[in-house]
Amino acid sequence: MKSKRLILASSIAMALAGSQFSQASVELQKETDWVKSQYAQHYKSKPDITAYYVRYKPGQKAQVEAMIQQSVQSPLLQLDDPLDEYNTLVVTVPTGSLQSLAANSSVEFIEEVPQHQVMAQVVPWNIDQFQARDVWDEDRDGIVDPGSADGSGVKFCIIDTGFYAAHDDFQGITHSGISQISGESYSEDGHGHGTHVAGTANAMNNNIGVVGVMPGGAELYIVKIFDNTGQWVVGQSNLATAATACRDAGANAISMSLGGGSSQTEENIFQDLYDNYNIINIAAAGNDGNATSSYPASYDSVISVAALRESDNVADFSQYPATAYNPNTPPANVEWDVVELSGGGENVLSTWPGPPHGNVPVYQVTNDGTDYSATQIAETGSGDVTQNLVDGGLCDTGDINGNWNGSVVLCERGNIDFSAKMNNVASNGGQAVVLYNNVPGGINATCGGNCTSGATIPGLVLTQAEGQFLQSNGLGLPTRVLADDGSGCVGCSGGYNTISGTSMATPGVAAGIAWAWSACGGPTGITNKELRQLLRDSSRDLSGTHDQSGTPYGAGWDPHTGFGLVQLKDAQLLGNQRFGSTCPIGLAVSPNEIEVCTLPTAATADFTVTVDDNFNGTTNLTATGIPAGASGAFSINPLVSPVDTSVYTVSNLDGVVSGQYPITVTATDQNDSNNTADSQVNLITVDNTPAAMSLTAPADGAVGEISKPTFTWVNSNQATSYSFELATDMGFTNVVDGVNGLTGNSYTVAANLNPLTTYYWRVTAENICGNSTSSTYSFTTANQVCQTYTSTDVPKSIAANPAPGAITSTLSIADSGGISDVNVVNFNGTHTWIRDLTFKIQSPTATEVTLMERICSLEDNWDVGFDDDGLLGPLPCPPVDGNSYQPEQPLSAFNGEDINGVWILTVDDSATGDGGSLEAWGLEICYAGGGSGGPYTVGGALQGVASGESVTLQNNGTDNLALSANGGFSFATPLNDTDTYAVTI
Repeated sequence: MKSKRLILASSIAMALAGSQFSQASVELQKETDWVKSQYAQHYKSKPDITAYYVRYKPGQKAQVEAMIQQSVQSPLLQLDDPLDEYNTLVVTVPTGSLQSLAANSSVEFIEEVPQHQVMAQVVPWNIDQFQARDVWDEDRDGIVDPGSADGSGVKFCIIDTGFYAAHDDFQGITHSGISQISGESYSEDGHGHGTHVAGTANAMNNNIGVVGVMPGGAELYIVKIFDNTGQWVVGQSNLATAATACRDAGANAISMSLGGGSSQTEENIFQDLYDNYNIINIAAAGNDGNATSSYPASYDSVISVAALRESDNVADFSQYPATAYNPNTPPANVEWDVVELSGGGENVLSTWPGPPHGNVPVYQVTNDGTDYSATQIAETGSGDVTQNLVDGGLCDTGDINGNWNGSVVLCERGNIDFSAKMNNVASNGGQAVVLYNNVPGGINATCGGNCTSGATIPGLVLTQAEGQFLQSNGLGLPTRVLADDGSGCVGCSGGYNTISGTSMATPGVAAGIAWAWSACGGPTGITNKELRQLLRDSSRDLSGTHDQSGTPYGAGWDPHTGFGLVQLKDAQLLGNQRFGSTCPIGLAVSPNEIEVCTLPTAATADFTVTVDDNFNGTTNLTATGIPAGASGAFSINPLVSPVDTSVYTVSNLDGVVSGQYPITVTATDQNDSNNTADSQVNLITVDNTPAAMSLTAPADGAVGEISKPTFTWVNSNQATSYSFELATDMGFTNVVDGVNGLTGNSYTVAANLNPLTTYYWRVTAENICGNSTSSTYSFTTANQVCQTYTSTDVPKSIAANPAPGAITSTLSIADSGGISDVNVVNFNGTHTWIRDLTFKIQSPTATEVTLMERICSLEDNWDVGFDDDGLLGPLPCPPVDGNSYQPEQPLSAFNGEDINGVWILTVDDSATGDGGSLEAWGLEICYAGGGSGGPYTVGGALQGVASGESVTLQNNGTDNLALSANGGFSFATPLNDTDTYAVTI
């Protein structure tokens, strides 16, 4: 550990025998105008007091306390002893009251308690940058993956402004804490900074708001060190006692999004926590964009965190002090004195106490179908505006013109304040402002308390590149400006905010470190020093240019980003390689099923075996269940991380009889025989081609078949699928319907077949060994008739009272024939609440189909049709456009039935109070009928009759015809549809 002695302020510096006295030079971090505008009313004068650490010699505590009480005669004196183990008193006195004590021989040294400041710069986003979801929601289904680490088993301490425990995104989190501020609880946060930090670290994974790097799994311990205005309270706020409180509460990691001057006392305490209590300390590097060291981040025992942009470039405000160490030979104790790790810290979205209470804010500009994520000009209005985009130049007084009225105005940064631009646009009728930067990147813009009319309209900010693109391509187009602060949520507790700073990067990095500790082992598995080295070694090295200083940074450690960006997935993999794993094994085997033909020579069956990334120790693999006589072997066994995949090959399957063999693959942790996982797959063996098969319907030679028949056959032994073919010729050169991969023993053609046409069909049974094709059957379709029938049993009243129930309307059909298609037509009626109604139709053989069931609310009447080939729903509301739609249940249920008989339409009214009338309905039915086919004259042509010969033909034994010459002939008796005849020579 390096000793850091402070440069003494010359006005009070003293060099006295036997002791040292120093007043630390405290550098307060800059606060933004936004913070000041929110809390200006809290900046009030306070007593001129100073807090000191007084280090006394062993055994001299009582004497030193007595001297202090005797020499400081003031009601402002406050004497505390929470650091007894470090022989240190914390003394608050009127400024300058302890100089005389420094000369006392019982005192080793006196130093001022450094004041620290919240590290917020502007008004945050960043979980995936840390690979957080890659380790606990790899499939991105919004649910923590079973067995994944979520921070459980780690106690995470946050020293900050408190946290808003009532926030909706903290419900379910275990927390406790203390407040150093009189009259304020750790579970309140009047400022917001601590709540934002806690959300980035550990917000719950739920269906609202945001999620933290640890998705709500860690236990939080909160130390409220700043008051509700975000201010350090002299005599109450104390970082050393805050850190020891975290230790005493059993914390494993301490996150400090704060910074200020250094202190020998505080440095010693953090070193003690690091060396002797296995605690990881993490703090913000600072927000001044310079090379100044900030503390506690620059203590060797504390990990200093730099802030990154979403692009992974370092943020311009992030501090970058030089190291006193050689990055190529870092300290053996895994210490570091300046920036060590980095993470997202610019425009990070997280939890906020509210107001406003509500949902995640949305700030977005949409032009020509493209959405641009924006930030809000602080103190401007909310709203959702869509108007044409016009160019306002710099939106200065000289740029004002009449085109602004009623428009969205595009303003470039420059010349005048943001508030002046907003006021100019609003005062001249502009509906919203889209402001863009005049240099690369975005802007953290604010009205600074000076927006008047400009505070009433939305003002959003885009980057220079986005604004220039809109100026060239988006002017004159409708442009939506959405500024939604999320406050429309009724009953919500807490809100959300986007701010920037190394403070925002720190909890993400700290939570990532804590998560890595909880991933299969926790603090009892590895030490804080091993974990610190692991996070360094697994971080992603970054390169770029620091905007503020203009200096480049690159390979290896650099003062701007340290060793790089924390990567949790990589840390998990590397950590388990180094330290083994206590994670449960996860096992996957694919494919689920393999089919093998065992005759004449069988192929092998290859299953891919993968051990889940969460387990990275050594895995022994076994398998059971293969057929007798077969062999099984793994390509790699055991699996030693990072290798996680092996292939299990089943061979020697020649001659194995047909069957299904469940194979169980087991993975076992080599270091823990109780840590196992199983996965089952199927091996299917087939020892022959499918057996010969037979067709059943339509029967071979059938006539008068309906136009949409269903084909059936007898299942073939060992067949796994069937192929169907239908053609108009016996050679199947003109196939009109065919389908492969059928698993059942039936198939219905998709479209109506032609009437009075002979068709040929066959079915092929298939399996992995081969196939077997049936004989060919033929059939002839009947003459198809399509006719519309209209019900005369209308209108039918649908009574509103006295009670709901069903009314029916009938339609009688005298024709006869097998149905191939039914459509409902001319179907309309009235009713003042259509959702009350269900419509059904029933055939003469009592088959019932539901057409439409209780659709639409607050809608009246209907006028639609129904057709299985109609429009796919949902139906319009109200359903009155006259189009045909697919019904609730298919009308094909009637196919094959006889058309003849009484059809019934039922209207079921489920509620009282509304009524109407069924006005009309009808059916369009295609069926196999007589009609145009007959009577027929039977005849032909005779040839081959020699001179003097004659031939007598007899039709059905009754109609004799004597022929003595070649040529045409016909019988006298006509034939009707479906008649049969035989001709005898």
